[in-house]
Amino acid sequence: MERSVFRVMKWTDAVTLLNAIFGFMAIFYRHLAPLFITLAFIADSVDGPLSRRFTGSTKLGKELDSLSDLVSFGIAPLFLLSFRGYEILFPLVYLIGGILRLGYFNTLSLSYFIGLPIPAAALTIVILSVAGINTPWAYLLLGILMVTPLRIRKLRI
Repeated sequence: MERSVFRVMKWTDAVTLLNAIFGFMAIFYRHLAPLFITLAFIADSVDGPLSRRFTGSTKLGKELDSLSDLVSFGIAPLFLLSFRGYEILFPLVYLIGGILRLGYFNTLSLSYFIGLPIPAAALTIVILSVAGINTPWAYLLLGILMVTPLRIRKLRI
């Protein structure tokens, strides 16, 4: 008999879910989106180290992390800048690049990143937004960078 998801979850998975909650809040409170995306980044930065230190990494935790990242760093940043006409394709490239990167990275077990991590891409959008720079081209560039074969060293907290 299969166990309930709540019997499989570890307390550190709640920190991962905070990432998704902050992403959700960023979507609904657009004027506070930079703050909520930054809080999601903090939750995403600490959930892995907490898990490795106290409860051990799990398959469920890895999947929850990617799903939370998609909400907070793939979808929420799309609400930060405004688009006109053909520019709607730029956030679409960003979103598809983020989805592909998250899916592909989950299939690997590496000590480095391949492509720009989606949290870094989202923080770049946040910084541009806070600085008052409304450039849809950033989404296009960041979407492409997420799927390029760049090797980027992981930072450990």
